[in-house]
Amino acid sequence: MTTMLQVPRSRGAVSGLLLMLLGLWGALIPLIGPYFHYAYTPDVAWRLTAGRLWLEIVPGVAVVAGGVRARHGAEPDLARRGHAEPGIPRRHHRRAPAA
Repeated sequence: MTTMLQVPRSRGAVSGLLLMLLGLWGALIPLIGPYFHYAYTPDVAWRLTAGRLWLEIVPGVAVVAGGVRARHGAEPDLARRGHAEPGIPRRHHRRAPAA
């Protein structure tokens, strides 16, 4: 017989918040970094290039979206309705047998 590992629901909320902060930092620092002399080419603030967009901003936005998803996973009602988000297919999960 297998046992399931119990993870506190608050862990998803804290992890989600940290992911959202990290994603915001990753997406915004390339644009505002030159104000603090924290930048590389192009070293001009708020200049959007294809490299900045695809290699820095899009991954930062993806991390923020993952943080929002993890944070909502901490709330049981929203976690059950997670399939209702646009673009995310509905998955059918089998419930674990009661111990």
